[in-house]
Formats: sequence, structure tokens, C-alpha cells
Amino acid sequence: KILYFAVEISIISEYITKAYDLLHGKISIFKRYIKGEQIMEPIKAGIIGFIKSLSKELGSRNIRANAIAPGFILTDMTLALPEATRAEMVKMIPMRRCGETEEVAKVALFLASDLSSYVSGQVISVNGAMG
Repeated sequence: KILYFAVEISIISEYITKAYDLLHGKISIFKRYIKGEQIMEPIKAGIIGFIKSLSKELGSRNIRANAIAPGFILTDMTLALPEATRAEMVKMIPMRRCGETEEVAKVALFLASDLSSYVSGQVISVNGAMG
């Protein structure tokens, strides 16, 4: 069992490393854009496809793969934006407020718990109905 567990961890680690390398490269490209909308959509589509493929690949081993897609969340990065910019962003959110990091963490806890034991291949949006 320990060997099987080590193999599972190795497989997951390999996929995570590949995903990190992919995302790291894409994020570097993203920084070159002023607005970023044109580059974010293909990145998002790539992540969704990766999660769906990963869940199919690892499902037979009873390993789940899910992702969280946070919207405009209050973090050090978003708090560094000018107040006027944050106010404009909030106007675009149907719930008319920024998300809290705790709200994203609660979704992560759900995905890590047995409550989501049959949930795999999903990208859960935590974005105040932003779309």
C-alpha cells in the first residue's frame, strides 16, 4: 500500500509540476498585457481542460481533480488598487461586493473533504455571480 501511495503521489506531483510550468509561463506572458483580458480567456480555458483531463486520467485511481476559479477577492494585491478602480470592479459584480479569502477557503475545504467524494473534473467559481 505504501508503494501504491508513493506512486499516486508521484503521478500527482508530475501533473502539478507540468501545470505549474504551464501556468508560470502563461502568467509571465500575461504580465506583458495592459488589460489582460485577451490572454486570460485562453489561460482559463486551458486550466478547465487540464482539470477535466486530469480527473479522467486519475479517476480510475480514485483521485479527484478540481479547481477553484475565484473572482474579485480582497487580497493584498486587490487592496493595492486605487479605491476608484476597486469601486468600478464592484459595480460589475452582481452581488455588489468583493469576495473574501475565507469564502474561497471554504470551497477549498469542501473539495478537500469527504463531502465532495464524488466531485471531480469541476471548476467551481467563487465570484459573486460575475460569470
